Amino acid sequence: MNDCTEAQCGDGVLHAGVEACDDGNTVDGDGCNATCQLEPGEVEPNDDAMTAQEVAATRLLDASINVAGDENWFEVNVAAGERLTVFTQQGARDQCSVPDTVVAVFDSMGTELARDQGDGPGFCSLVDPSDFGTIVRPDVRTSSGRLK
Repeated sequence: MNDCTEAQCGDGVLHAGVEACDDGNTVDGDGCNATCQLEPGEVEPNDDAMTAQEVAATRLLDASINVAGDENWFEVNVAAGERLTVFTQQGARDQCSVPDTVVAVFDSMGTELARDQGDGPGFCSLVDPSDFGTIVRPDVRTSSGRLK
């Protein structure tokens, strides 16, 4: 983007100093509101599977990983036919200045289904439906994000 492009909320590009987030739309209730400001998200404690915070599968969630070893766990109910994508970001998608985040996805029995450690774009961690193979199970999955 050049300096002549006007910042526009909902264009999917984070405009530093103007927007706190930009998820590519101007819909409230998905974690990034209609004016590109973060909506309340993470509720502590959520440091392990027992204290996982339940969130909607369609929500962008603002959570913080503050110190090495901090973990954030979230529980997402994925219905039959739905797909789950979990990623880390810092502001807009694909923008991560902090290296070595980890995203892992588990089924309701605690079996790890997929994991990524910063192999997504620009130090971001990304787990998408292709990481689960051909079968995406319709059960509760718990994901953790962690800074090592």
